[in-house]
Amino acid sequence: MLNTIWILAEVNDGAVASSYYEMLTKARAIKPEAKITALCLGGDNLPVDELKGSGADEVVCARHAKLESYDPMYCTAALAGVIAAYDPDAVLVAASAKGSEIAPGAAARLRTGLAAHCTELGVRPDGDLAMIAPAFGGKLMGEYYIPNTRPQMASVKPGVFDRVPQEPRGAAVVEADVSFLDGMSSGVELVERKVSEAADLPVDKAESVVCVGLGVAEENIEKARALAKKLGAALGYTRPMVDMGYMSDESAMIGTSGKTIKPKLYIGFGISGSNQHVCGMKDSGLVISVNNNPKAEIFNVSDYKLVADSGKMLDELLKAIS
Repeated sequence: MLNTIWILAEVNDGAVASSYYEMLTKARAIKPEAKITALCLGGDNLPVDELKGSGADEVVCARHAKLESYDPMYCTAALAGVIAAYDPDAVLVAASAKGSEIAPGAAARLRTGLAAHCTELGVRPDGDLAMIAPAFGGKLMGEYYIPNTRPQMASVKPGVFDRVPQEPRGAAVVEADVSFLDGMSSGVELVERKVSEAADLPVDKAESVVCVGLGVAEENIEKARALAKKLGAALGYTRPMVDMGYMSDESAMIGTSGKTIKPKLYIGFGISGSNQHVCGMKDSGLVISVNNNPKAEIFNVSDYKLVADSGKMLDELLKAIS
């Protein structure tokens, strides 16, 4: 049963990540009567007041000097230790860079299961947590559940759930004992911290996205990048673009194994429309697709459909905008 649900509130540069509010909204929707606790790891300056007013029933603070700066070993130990001390029924963690690193380690320490990169949550007939996540590289969606161990743990992809403001509930604040970190050594030393500006607009934060797939020839990728810049949009791409080496990393990859986006405008070039990609952009506002295949599946979720060569269309659009 889901009587107590904990949500790890990730804090970046003093601000609570939006993913916390998304998971809180979903938890309230699937189990309104459950006690929801916000767990926060860090130093002395935790955003306690913000979390108290977020709509959680309780805020558990794990404060320690070793949690002041992010260290995966200390954060994993703190997460597992506090969960073990309070024994919640379920724990939700964002599948962010940090969450994806510490959640599996915490689950292993607790000897429980973790469903990773979930895109949907629900409640099973037996009252346990139902967790939907991509499998086999995003080709299938599977339902996972953890029947025999507690807590039931899930990491949730940021952006898949809506963020709806919740009424404050006068949350009590509990200070967790993490003194077990005193004698612990992670083997990692923070030498220097540098903050650099992202080269491109983050695809999951942009109001407009230009997206390219394998139907775009390699020589046209820079044209798409130029179009995105002129439109004030972010440049996104599909998994095959990464697999084929046309894109260097997965930072702007859209789909079940990448980012989930909800821009006001999505323009896709040379995208077939596989389910793996569509799951990541289906909630976009206006969808415009360009593909030379009139039967491309992407047209099934598009508002405007252009049967044309992507390279030539990019040339015309750049010329028109200039």
